Amino acid sequence: MKASELFSVQQYLLRAVSRPSFWSGIDYQTKNDAIACLHQLPDEFAAWQDWIAVHLNDEQKQKLNSSIRKARMRDKGKNITVSKQAHQMLTLLSDGGRLTLSEVIEHNLRRAYQKRLKSADNKDGG
Repeated sequence: MKASELFSVQQYLLRAVSRPSFWSGIDYQTKNDAIACLHQLPDEFAAWQDWIAVHLNDEQKQKLNSSIRKARMRDKGKNITVSKQAHQMLTLLSDGGRLTLSEVIEHNLRRAYQKRLKSADNKDGG
């Protein structure tokens, strides 16, 4: 876990603690104490790391780390499937491979997107 991932850690834990399955095998008082402490944590990465070390078992930590890995993957971008014909068109437009396929898509969609925005503004009286 990195300090830059604090938001992902917070988001996961605040959702997870509300699920009964997250606390499977943990007694009621321990669970309530952990949740009470969680809701008082400042927005400081070290405080959240300390809470995790004290209040989560190995299985819960593993689930948290898995969630963070998934968030990292989402931040890297999306994978899409395109038809063979679409791939051939994108490759042709990639200027001999100097542009990535994402750059080709973004460049060509940008014009259509901006045109749509102007059209929407005109309909709204803007």
